[in-house]
Amino acid sequence: MSVKLNALLLAALYTAIIGVGMYVSLHWAGYAYGDPYFVRVLSWVELVLLALAVFWIRAFYNWPEVGMGKIADARELLWLLPPGVIIVWGWIVLLSHIQLPGERLGVFALVGLTTLLVGISEELVYRGVVLRGFLKNGSVWVAMLVSAVTFSLLHSVNYFGGVNGAGVVAQLKFTFLVGLVYAPIAIRLGAIWPLMVLHWLWDFLLIGGLTSLSGPPAEIANLLRPLIIAEAAILWFSIWIFPPASLRHRERRDESHKHQP
Repeated sequence: MSVKLNALLLAALYTAIIGVGMYVSLHWAGYAYGDPYFVRVLSWVELVLLALAVFWIRAFYNWPEVGMGKIADARELLWLLPPGVIIVWGWIVLLSHIQLPGERLGVFALVGLTTLLVGISEELVYRGVVLRGFLKNGSVWVAMLVSAVTFSLLHSVNYFGGVNGAGVVAQLKFTFLVGLVYAPIAIRLGAIWPLMVLHWLWDFLLIGGLTSLSGPPAEIANLLRPLIIAEAAILWFSIWIFPPASLRHRERRDESHKHQP
């Protein structure tokens, strides 16, 4: 099996499992997507998905190969600053209005654990295995696009959790934009663990806001959307004009292979 097919197979399995989890949460447990209590089901599903990602990487790859190593250049962390500032602002707003009486405090903690599992497993699969699988002997542009598309398609299964068609389309568009930002950041950093932290804080903010009586700060997504579009354009342009060291090394290696007898 080729490395690209292997990566797509993992993405397909991951998507199928989360789809089953969404269906079970809605139709068996009675928790729709968007109901903070749906993490009572999703937490177990995410444990399975993390186990799947770890098994897959140990069986077919190694940890540095999927981006679980040192950051290539600490200055590249500045790319996390624009979305990071918005997320931190969102947490400040949420924590200043949060109300967590009784049972909701436990659910809020479970949301934190579940979204941490989401951040780790999704980054391992989509910016780890898929992105780097397509980078091997392939175009960096195709690799970033496939990573963004497969990450976006993952969220189509929210339909089985009770999200209507228009809501799913909106999520597909937004997560595609996020994928267009995360993929080049992962390449520039040479590591995916900083993205795991950012991913976790964003998901925890959104679902944690639903858990509190104050609700989520609705304007956060509206603020992030134009920022994400602008940063995606700048990042893709930077990959072309100022490719990171890892890509320059790969280009030199490929060029030397062409000239070998």
